[in-house]
Amino acid sequence: MFRRKKNNDVETVSREREKYESFICESLHERGIILQPVLGRPPSHRCGNLLGLDIIYDPLMGRRGGVYIETRVQEIPPLPFLFKATLFRDGAWLYGIGDYELFYIFGKKTLQRVILGKDKYFPGRGGLKPLETETGSGFIMPFEHADTLAERRFYFNIF
Repeated sequence: MFRRKKNNDVETVSREREKYESFICESLHERGIILQPVLGRPPSHRCGNLLGLDIIYDPLMGRRGGVYIETRVQEIPPLPFLFKATLFRDGAWLYGIGDYELFYIFGKKTLQRVILGKDKYFPGRGGLKPLETETGSGFIMPFEHADTLAERRFYFNIF
């Protein structure tokens, strides 16, 4: 998820994302889930991984009361074009999203069916609330739905 800072500091956002991905890689490793990095990147620098898990940082999910599932994203902030978000891109089959306290892992196909309204258990997008941001669009999935749809949920203690 791309989040623009007030000063449009894209580099800061990128560092936040990399720091979060490293945190998730280490935290899941402690729980026996190994996200082996690919593309020659050291584990301390991002986590493109062989497991096929996209890692998304959602620092506002606690305040929003749910998980923000982005469906369209503006990849280059000054340009007005929206592209497919991570959820609809090839390359991974799992979609992980969270913050430093809670992390969900969803099957991408499951989320796609829900968002496209094709899931019989969540007809009509099942309580998803549309949300437009400065850099994209998507839906807020309430935590109770995320708890139901997620393949796994992890809680982290940060002290």
